[in-house]
Amino acid sequence: FGAVCPERGTTAALVMPHADAQAMNAHLVEISKTVAEGAHAILVLDGAGWHGSKALCIPENITLLLPPPYAPELNSHRERLGLSARQPPRHLRL
Repeated sequence: FGAVCPERGTTAALVMPHADAQAMNAHLVEISKTVAEGAHAILVLDGAGWHGSKALCIPENITLLLPPPYAPELNSHRERLGLSARQPPRHLRL
């Protein structure tokens, strides 16, 4: 689990044995500790199942931003990866 504040260049990360709501809660606590005093963090998520879990304990200085259910314009990198995955690698092309 990892998060970064691009403005301050600070990070919060944990290596966990599982990716679930319990691990996410630990990560939220870690992020909350690194948020500057008086600031508020917006955590942009990727829509993993545990991101919307009712078991999450969201600190007061963090807001979770979940993506809409379907937003291809937010996933343009996936489209490019999909296109390149359908083509043979350049070193194998004749």
